[in-house]
Amino acid sequence: QQQQQQQVPRGFPSPTSSPLKSPPQMSPPHSGSSPLGVGLGHQHLPPRGPLSPEHPALTVYRHQQLQALLGRVAATTPLTGSMIANLISKWILRSSHFVAPHVDPVIPSWSDYSVLVGFFQRQLIHLHAATPIPTAKNMEAVKNIGTAVANICQEFARAVKEFKATLTVAATDEQNNVRLGQSPNGQAYIAWTGRGQHTIAAESAALISLRSLYIGPPELFLTSAFALLQRYATYRSLNPLEVRLPGPAVAYLKQIGVTGQALADPFEAGGLPYCSLFSDVDGLFSALQPYGKEGGGGELQLGSSCVILPPCEPTLAAAYARRALDGMQNRDGRTYWLVLPQACFRAHREISKHDLRTLDSRLQEGRPGVRAVQVLSSTFFSYPGPPGNTEAGVRSRAIVVVMGAPNGAVTAANVAEFVNFIRAGRKGAPPKPVPPPQGYAAVSSPRPVQPTQPLLQQQQQQQQQQQQPQPVMAPALQQPAMQPAYQPAFTQQPQQPQQQQQ
Repeated sequence: QQQQQQQVPRGFPSPTSSPLKSPPQMSPPHSGSSPLGVGLGHQHLPPRGPLSPEHPALTVYRHQQLQALLGRVAATTPLTGSMIANLISKWILRSSHFVAPHVDPVIPSWSDYSVLVGFFQRQLIHLHAATPIPTAKNMEAVKNIGTAVANICQEFARAVKEFKATLTVAATDEQNNVRLGQSPNGQAYIAWTGRGQHTIAAESAALISLRSLYIGPPELFLTSAFALLQRYATYRSLNPLEVRLPGPAVAYLKQIGVTGQALADPFEAGGLPYCSLFSDVDGLFSALQPYGKEGGGGELQLGSSCVILPPCEPTLAAAYARRALDGMQNRDGRTYWLVLPQACFRAHREISKHDLRTLDSRLQEGRPGVRAVQVLSSTFFSYPGPPGNTEAGVRSRAIVVVMGAPNGAVTAANVAEFVNFIRAGRKGAPPKPVPPPQGYAAVSSPRPVQPTQPLLQQQQQQQQQQQQPQPVMAPALQQPAMQPAYQPAFTQQPQQPQQQQQ
């Protein structure tokens, strides 16, 4: 209730200004079944039109609506905040791989009302079996809660849709009111001043990485970066369970010839082609459609070898594995590095090789095309986020499967080296140059230069200069310290003086 009563910034409608409308008429269910378990048959992807940056006002307003939605559900249902956030994050994952039209990519809003209700009801029934929902005495009460959540989500999604319709051509000028600044403590930020002051922290390393991936109009880079950072901050405010491979492991795979990642974001691309969840905003930063999306995703553009770390959700993990197995059976000539954390399985015990068959019966050691299977008792996965904030992570049991690998493209030594990197985590040593496998071109890597005595003296002089007071910033960077419009999901740390000088 306190979240609902927050003061709405100037220029935005109130999240609770409109009463709850009656739900739309239920449409008949589609025939067939979906590999994602949402009850729709096979459909074809609509053609992808030209990408344009999302309006900053829409990204800010969507975040405000999501926070108000969480408060409304918590106030009107017996669900806890973590339960609601888990439901919405699962919907975001499903909808990004599902071709059924939706009103909004973040707020649950499938246009087919019956599919949306069925999704929440099934999720709550599964949740209730593991952790009983307070005051829900039977399955009918659980279903009623699912219907109520769907109705609330539909209301807030319509509010976002109506607000988006007000952003006409006349709003183009305020869309471009985005600038880059730096606070007195050295924290870089992107500020949008179209309707009040809205800022979001942005590490310099992240901006440099995003700039190298950006393919949109040059004058709209900051607008696109603001929308991208805001989208991921909104998504990660739900605390979804998502992990990434440690940087040294990705660097090693790239060195031995891996040409793409099945799931990454612009901050963790690692210089490889990648598929992402939010292709509407990530697409401006060279992202492909989600891997394994119904009707075809970006997997065909990942090259001859790709690493697959699927979402930590069993249904989608099975869909990722199935798409790779289908490609292998069709003799696509690719090599697949499949990494499956414990959360990709439904087992409530430590996973083993036998659990692979729960994702797909063809995914077993000794089957045609399955070159190697290794179970790891302790594997380090980093939490995603912009560069500079990726030391944090989690250790989990995992299974590594190598499939395809024609003509001996992957050796046992390659698999062992990769396993060592994901065991060591980000703090492991950088990958050493290794002889390229058969079928791959040699990777040129310059030798490390040993510092000479004059060079060591120069480094000591630079360190002494850094300890002296820094010069006053230019007037363009003398911005007052401002609080962001919300607390970002990833907390940025101030850069060290040496990083600022670089």
